[in-house]
Amino acid sequence: MSNEAKAAAMRQKLAALRAVYREQMPARFAAIRGAWDALRAGEGDLTEIRDELIRQVHNISGSAGTFGLTPVGQMARGLERLLMALDLDADHASGEAANEFERRFAELKALFDRTPSEPLLNIVYPIDATTPDGGTTGRIYIVEDDPAQGQEIAEQLRAFGWKTAVFTNASSMERALQGKC
Repeated sequence: MSNEAKAAAMRQKLAALRAVYREQMPARFAAIRGAWDALRAGEGDLTEIRDELIRQVHNISGSAGTFGLTPVGQMARGLERLLMALDLDADHASGEAANEFERRFAELKALFDRTPSEPLLNIVYPIDATTPDGGTTGRIYIVEDDPAQGQEIAEQLRAFGWKTAVFTNASSMERALQGKC
């Protein structure tokens, strides 16, 4: 297979990953809505509900850029900050805080709907990762400070046949690349 054909195949795989990510977004938005509604209703442990809500929004803020939706990730980060600042001892999910959440959440969904997923890389030809003995590893190293997010990205890549390794910081990845991990 020529380098051009390899590059085209890689572009197709990445486009498929972006499509899967986009297909999952309505469920993610529904989970955020459900957690927000539970928080507003005061159902259960409010700290736990808020933490789950923050985790759901954080997953979008951390992953959207990977799938060509950088503006969505940036807007989700703002929503995440708003949620982190909620005072659960006060009127936690009503009044101004509720209005601000609703406004930002609606903007986030609208931005997602109108933002096309753009490839972040212009693949000219794939670079084969070769081991010292001349074999091809076919492994993608993922550095993500949120372990759950890293695993989510890894699962998506494994679904397309890639081997993955997830690290929470660059130094641990560097050690692995040097064979010290």
